[in-house]
Amino acid sequence: MRLMQPKFIISAGKGFRPTSSNSPTPISPPIARGYGARAATVRMLNDLDPVKTWVAEGAPGVFVIDGKINPNLEADWHAEHFPS
Repeated sequence: MRLMQPKFIISAGKGFRPTSSNSPTPISPPIARGYGARAATVRMLNDLDPVKTWVAEGAPGVFVIDGKINPNLEADWHAEHFPS
């Protein structure tokens, strides 16, 4: 469902409520850890510290990054390809 967040930005620009289609977000890191991967939820740049540690250790195995999207921000590439 997080992949649909940019759609909400477009919808908000056209007068629709961005929260009308929000769904609960699964908590991916505990699930990933249950399968033996390392994982982190990333909301801010410093949340990537566990990834830096993992890379410094030679990037063994799998690392899952649960990247949270801010619905108030829009990437340049998105604005270019999907103008409001």
